[in-house]
Amino acid sequence: MIPTAQQQIIYDILSGHRKLRSSESGNISVDAVAGSGKTTTAVQAAKYASKRYKRIAFTAFNKGIAEELGKKLQGSAESSTLHSLGMRLVKSKLPSLTVDSAGQKYRKIAVKEFPSYFESRGTRSFLKPQYASLFAILNLIRSENFPIDTLTQDIKSEISRACDIQGVALPSREYVDEVIGAAFRCLEIGSDWSVISEMDFPDMIWLPVKMDIASKDFDLLFADEAQDFNRVQQQLILRVSENTVIVGDPYQSIMGWAGADSKSFRNLTNALHAKELPLSVCWRCPTSHLELARKLVPHIEASPSATEGVWDTIDSYTIAGRVAPGDLIICRNNAPLISVAYNLMRQKIPCMVKGKDIGADIINLIEKLDPFDMKDLNSRLSRWKEREQKKLLDRDAHESAFDALEDKVQTILELSSECDTVSEMTKLCEDLFKEKSDGEKIQLSSIHRAKGLEAETVVLLRPDLCCARAKDPEAYQQEKNLLYVGLTRAKRNLFVAGGVGGCGPDFPDWIEDVARRNMPRPKFV
Repeated sequence: MIPTAQQQIIYDILSGHRKLRSSESGNISVDAVAGSGKTTTAVQAAKYASKRYKRIAFTAFNKGIAEELGKKLQGSAESSTLHSLGMRLVKSKLPSLTVDSAGQKYRKIAVKEFPSYFESRGTRSFLKPQYASLFAILNLIRSENFPIDTLTQDIKSEISRACDIQGVALPSREYVDEVIGAAFRCLEIGSDWSVISEMDFPDMIWLPVKMDIASKDFDLLFADEAQDFNRVQQQLILRVSENTVIVGDPYQSIMGWAGADSKSFRNLTNALHAKELPLSVCWRCPTSHLELARKLVPHIEASPSATEGVWDTIDSYTIAGRVAPGDLIICRNNAPLISVAYNLMRQKIPCMVKGKDIGADIINLIEKLDPFDMKDLNSRLSRWKEREQKKLLDRDAHESAFDALEDKVQTILELSSECDTVSEMTKLCEDLFKEKSDGEKIQLSSIHRAKGLEAETVVLLRPDLCCARAKDPEAYQQEKNLLYVGLTRAKRNLFVAGGVGGCGPDFPDWIEDVARRNMPRPKFV
């Protein structure tokens, strides 16, 4: 395939055919819009760069992706997870350190330092309920790269807010400071050079940053999906290579709920003093879809071969007639997807909801509630919701924590609406929620989980849920990004279904109104 002009500039710089100014660093920041083929471009760029650089690495978020990248790179670069890169740094200073693959390192430290936090059940010990979030908070402190030398009230407040955004259940208010303090103490011991003998998986990324270890093992590092790095991952990226190419789309930064830093792409660009280059041509979407997306991301362009495509607003009850196996139905929240899934199943149309962990989480909660029957489940669920809301109110939780709770409860209620028994509902969760589609089913997914997916036909369900409840400009921008991701999944047909005010013929005007704001429109105005 002949490179585009934008791709050729990247290839020429990395191969040495195009010289940078003497004032410019050897680092590059590639701002790649949705559907621009950024990973394909980066892989090809690594092959060009191999003519000039000897030691090249390509980062991946997990081992499976690293293995797939390895096949595509064909020896031009080493594909590696961030954990592997971090472990290499730690081993360069502490070669005798072993890997705690069972994830028990900080549990052993906590048992020794805080024995009163645990209670015995049979032959095993468990954290008491008021301390149950200790290890989740400990992991968050590492991923957010909070300094552990001094614990101030401001840092405690920042940790509490991050927990709410990322869905980490904090203890009740009287225990919050104590648990955060215990997490700090465990991390102090776990990062003490003189005593540590092992590292768990989060340590592989955190310890090199905490211990200030830098070893430029590579001449060039490609960091893909750079908009999705958390704070400690960003710091690791800066420590492993002489030169770095970051590739990403700041407008696809939607993973704040999972710990990603919404400013990651910009932070790395600035820290690296990187030359900024665009990949602004979308090769996936028709022109009519991009006219909508351009209201949110003005620089996204259609490819020369793009067709006009189809976009239209439809009624939710007509969705089944618009989709076929392999197509995609997406929504901001999970609960609305369940009623659509039921409608498809009633018509004997095979479907699945993306997110095996969602089903497992619901099953775990049902087991915890231990209901006698479906009526009792709804009653116990209601009381559980009230208790959880009180906990959130007691600690003045972030709005996103309330939203996540409401969506979880509504999802369970939707699931329970057509089940006669608790066991039937449990079986439904096991069957309906899957991680990957086999291509023979219609796939329903939250927009968060649909990032990276595409289909011939996409139904965007209830777009009005995007941006509706954001309480600050940063959260509102992530919601706008969600809408942009939703608008750029379809290769041919985009149907917009359901929702008040945003799904009639004035849908483009609604998007434009969302785009020009940095906060939601006040209600009743």
